[in-house]
Amino acid sequence: MRDLEFKKFTEWGWSQFFLWKDADKFTVDGSLILSCRIWLKSEVQHELIDNSDLHREVSLPKMLETGALLLSSNLGALVNDPETADVTILTKLDSTKLMAHKAILSARSPVFAKMFITKMRESKENSVVIKDFENEIVMGMLEWMYTGQTRLLNKKAADLLQIAEKYDLEGLKKDCENILVGKLSVINAAKLLVLGHLHHAPYLKRRALDLTISKMDEVVKTAGFKEVAENFKYTGIFIELFIHIATLKK
Repeated sequence: MRDLEFKKFTEWGWSQFFLWKDADKFTVDGSLILSCRIWLKSEVQHELIDNSDLHREVSLPKMLETGALLLSSNLGALVNDPETADVTILTKLDSTKLMAHKAILSARSPVFAKMFITKMRESKENSVVIKDFENEIVMGMLEWMYTGQTRLLNKKAADLLQIAEKYDLEGLKKDCENILVGKLSVINAAKLLVLGHLHHAPYLKRRALDLTISKMDEVVKTAGFKEVAENFKYTGIFIELFIHIATLKK
């Protein structure tokens, strides 16, 4: 137990009473309970209020969740903010300029970090040109980089997975994989198998491969499978597919 004496004309409080770095030592099942006993040695000119809320359970996970939401909201206000931004992003397919912050882009993406830390053109000109994605997809990527989420995730998961691969955003890739796996069906299995293979999304690829093998008779009849089969770029995928089938038959 820790004892603390409050002296006259001093502040009521002690910064060392509890340190967050010690939180793990005092938590049980993710909850922290503080129980205090107070001894009064002299007359106190403060009214003591009987309030059951003074003794309450504090859930660390809930506190962390609240803090994360607040941080996400605050950083979200900076997305495409011309007043504070220090770098411009241009897309070849849209003349609209997007505004961003080098520090945030660098912290989230090793690719952007390399651009701005080294003396590359982007660092000197404070401008990044993204030629292979539409403005909407780039904006979705920026939303995720600032806040950890984007309103486009459910609608544009395939495109976001590709831009996440380009800028090494592993968290965004995993979010996209989860969405796409949730939408996996006989109709799109072949295309999602290719997407997972080309953009190094192992979870998506494995699930699409499993479905393709288990429903092969149905998958081969789809337009998506025929489109993939007619493209010589995907020969490696079919070789891998046949190897898996042969392994299962042994």
